[in-house]
Amino acid sequence: MNADDTITCPRCRQGLVIPVKVKRTGEVIYLCEECEAVWFSPDTIDYATFNYFNLYMERLGLPDSWAELERIQR
Repeated sequence: MNADDTITCPRCRQGLVIPVKVKRTGEVIYLCEECEAVWFSPDTIDYATFNYFNLYMERLGLPDSWAELERIQR
């Protein structure tokens, strides 16, 4: 995924997958704007490999809120 790539979410087929940074950890993740499916690498974005945003944030001990994220401008 480079700056010009637009990826439609393979899970919901409605939203776009966008790169975001978790503010408290600095980790970059790839998040669907519609269904909140998460991937950890642009190379693995596929229906079979998504994670749930709320469970991921829970594992980090953080609230599952978009306020915890910073959108990475392309």
